[in-house]
Amino acid sequence: DPLSAGLLYQSAEIARSLNTIEKSVALYDNLIFLYPDHAEIPNALFIKGFLLENNLGLKELAKETYNMFLIRFPNHERAKDVNFLLENLNVSDADLLKDIQK
Repeated sequence: DPLSAGLLYQSAEIARSLNTIEKSVALYDNLIFLYPDHAEIPNALFIKGFLLENNLGLKELAKETYNMFLIRFPNHERAKDVNFLLENLNVSDADLLKDIQK
């Protein structure tokens, strides 16, 4: 059904809003695997990487997800953001704030 991908994305977003992060990541994974050409895949990859990094502390998996984003969507409007996240993956929030304030 053509609507399935959109419903799967919405389910992942609802799970994220309910702070059921593992469920949200699993739903994004299903979307990415089952519907690799869907319009929401760039957003799904971006958000999945962000959740892995910031909510679950899984920096290596976040790095893989960010790299997958850049390989698949190097010219996407969020590519700069993903590059920034990758460059600062192991920088503490305090150090990042200091750098930004300079």
